[in-house]
Amino acid sequence: MKIWRLTTVKGGAKVKKTLTARISSRVEIAEDLFCLRIDLGENRRQFSFKAGQYLTLGLFDSNGSWVIDSGKRPALRPYSIVSAPDEKNLEIFVELVSRDRGGNLTPLLYGLREGDMLQVLPEAKGIFIFEPEYKNQVMVATVTGIAPFVSIIRDYRKTGGRDAKFFVLHGASYFNEFGYDNELLDLSGKWPEDVLAAYVRTISRPDDPRNANIRKLGISETGRVNGIIEKYLGSWGLEIKDTIIYVCGHPGMIENVKNRLSPNGWMIKEERFWK
Repeated sequence: MKIWRLTTVKGGAKVKKTLTARISSRVEIAEDLFCLRIDLGENRRQFSFKAGQYLTLGLFDSNGSWVIDSGKRPALRPYSIVSAPDEKNLEIFVELVSRDRGGNLTPLLYGLREGDMLQVLPEAKGIFIFEPEYKNQVMVATVTGIAPFVSIIRDYRKTGGRDAKFFVLHGASYFNEFGYDNELLDLSGKWPEDVLAAYVRTISRPDDPRNANIRKLGISETGRVNGIIEKYLGSWGLEIKDTIIYVCGHPGMIENVKNRLSPNGWMIKEERFWK
């Protein structure tokens, strides 16, 4: 089913067309983190994207009007796509932003269950995509910032890529916030037969009681992810000329990584993926 709407949004742009989609599944990762799998049905043929890009979605209320934000505009929000481009469903990894922190859309998304409907704009966007000219692909993320990296790695493997090596550093406050760690740990365990050479998790609040068992979970690093990147670039033996470093997540992390590495000549590609 196709739904057409003409709505003024920020900057005077128009939303002329949206694709109606259905929630096919919902997985709760932590109390404020969840994954949604979105089924576009026959509309999936109209939605194409490159691994690493994002979709934009919103919701209609019970009257068929857009849910609006505090600026009285449709509450349309971008979410990096976790899925590879050939997958039937579109998967997103979402952090709940409560209303008292300015969240307009995610509290409603949090309440969606299997079978509920939402609206997806028909064009994926973003330039945070795979750069094939680099042999070493280093990916640095905080929490939901892992989403585009999972998409890129899935797609690279499915399309038969074998020339690049991937190294993933993933930071979170708590042990249960990683989301896709089981998938990435499984892939890294297949190295060198597979493309993921390393997946490292680090916890920034190791003294919190909730993180008491991180060693048993195989989480050996503590501290912010931007604080360990130089250590691993060295231990992995990566050379600047052969390496690109993608950073996605908290803007403070991104700025810190850029300030530490860019002056030394490292190639940095960023995606600010926050709230």
